[in-house]
Amino acid sequence: MSSQSTPSNSDLSTLLTPSLFSKVLEKRMPWPKSSTLDFSAVGKAIFFASDPNPYEFNDLVFPALKALSNIGVGNLPHLDLMQYLPPPTSPDFPPQALGLQLLLDIGSRSLCHGMDERYTAGYFDIISRNLALTYLFLPPALQPQSKKRWIGELGASVDYWMVCRIWFITPLIHSDDVAHHSIAYTQTEELRCEVETISGKRDPYRSRKEELDKDIYAFFNMMVEKPPQGKMEDFMFWFCTVIDVHKPIVEHFGRYPYHNVALGRVSSSEEERWLRETGGWGNASPEVAERIRGDVEGGRWRPFGEEYEFGKGSE
Repeated sequence: MSSQSTPSNSDLSTLLTPSLFSKVLEKRMPWPKSSTLDFSAVGKAIFFASDPNPYEFNDLVFPALKALSNIGVGNLPHLDLMQYLPPPTSPDFPPQALGLQLLLDIGSRSLCHGMDERYTAGYFDIISRNLALTYLFLPPALQPQSKKRWIGELGASVDYWMVCRIWFITPLIHSDDVAHHSIAYTQTEELRCEVETISGKRDPYRSRKEELDKDIYAFFNMMVEKPPQGKMEDFMFWFCTVIDVHKPIVEHFGRYPYHNVALGRVSSSEEERWLRETGGWGNASPEVAERIRGDVEGGRWRPFGEEYEFGKGSE
C-alpha cells in the first residue's frame, strides 16, 4: 500500500495516545463540558470550521492517520483500536473514545484532499465505522455515548452530551451500506426523543417524516438551508433529520453518488443527473478522477499524504 513498512502495535501506541485523543476532542468540542452551549456557535464550529488556525488540527492528526494508512485495507477487519483506549469501565473511556472517533471521522475529512480523498471514503471511513459499531456492541452501561456516563460520571451538561452523541452516530452514515444507516436511524430517534423530553417540544420534522424518508434531495436541500440559529432543540431536531435523510440516497442508488470519484467508480446516468442537480458534490478535477480510477482498476494505493506540508496542509 505504500513504500513504508506496516506499523507495529508498539509504533501505533506512540501516536494513538490519550494526549492526542484529548487534544482532538478539545479542538472539535471547544467548550467546557459542564456549560450550557450556544448552539449558533456549535453550528458554526461544526459546519463552517471557523478555526483561526485551520492547519493546526490537520497537523495534529496527520502523523497518526499516516501511520494508520500503512496498515493496508485488507488488514482493516483485524485492526483492534480498543487496545489504545482505557478499559470501558474507566471514566476516561467516553471522552477518549470520542477523541479517537473524531480523529478518524473528522480528521480524515479535514485532511484528505485531491488524491487522498480516496482514503476518506475507502479507508478511514471503514476504520471509523468499525469502531463506532464496536462501541455499540458494548453492554449499554459501558457504551461511550451513554447519557448517564457523560452527565453522571463526567459532569457534562445535557447540551454537551447531545453534541457528543451526534458525533458517535455520524460514522455510520458515511457508509454505502443501508444497514448502517438503519442503525443510525434508530440512534437519532432515541436522541430525538431525548430532545423532545427535555425541551417539552415535538420535533417539527416529524410531520414530514414520510416524505423526507423518500426524498433523495432532502440532504442537499437541508445543507443549503443551513443549521438554525438559537435554541438547542431547533438545532438538534434539524441535525437529527440531516442524519436521517442520508438514508434515502443510499436506499435509492445502493451507494452514495458523491463517493464515486473518490472510489474510482463510474456514475450511472441517473447518478450524473443527481450530482448535477445537487451542485456537483463529490466532483474532483478530471485529472484526479482519472488517476484515482486508474489506481483502483490497477489494484494499487498511492501513499497517503504525499502532498501534505505541515503548516500548509495539502492542495
